[in-house]
Amino acid sequence: MEMLSSMVGKTVRINRKGPDSVTGKILNVFSDYLVLWSEGDGLVYVRSQHIKSFTESTKQETLENSESSQDMEYVTGETFELLVQNFQYQWVRINRGGPEKLEGVVENMNGDIITLISNDEIIHLPVYHIRGLSYGEENSQKEEKEAGQEGKSEKKESKK
Repeated sequence: MEMLSSMVGKTVRINRKGPDSVTGKILNVFSDYLVLWSEGDGLVYVRSQHIKSFTESTKQETLENSESSQDMEYVTGETFELLVQNFQYQWVRINRGGPEKLEGVVENMNGDIITLISNDEIIHLPVYHIRGLSYGEENSQKEEKEAGQEGKSEKKESKK
């Protein structure tokens, strides 16, 4: 984490490929997680124990909102567990993709177990298995809009 601390303000890719790969500007580094601003996903919190690699680009990459991201306010906590507690009653996305992706409202944090309300389910998840966290509502709305637009274009094509 010490090396990542020296890269605050730089654009990096965390993890090479797969559902947990994310590219963004490092906003802050804490003892066991970091905060990234990603154009596609907004604020992303990544647990350090699940970082397999990070890649710094040799090109001068700039994110569209990079200037505004420096003054951005966001939820923090001294540790990842405290961060999760600070998300109580907020909609989040846990684990960016793959079969372990979850979205819902953080209901409670009891010891090392997070309780998430998702649709008609109450999900209990050990914090250890959370690789990353982001505000889920924005992403859900984006996906719904994209799915709606795809559905509209399919209807138009079928009418032809």
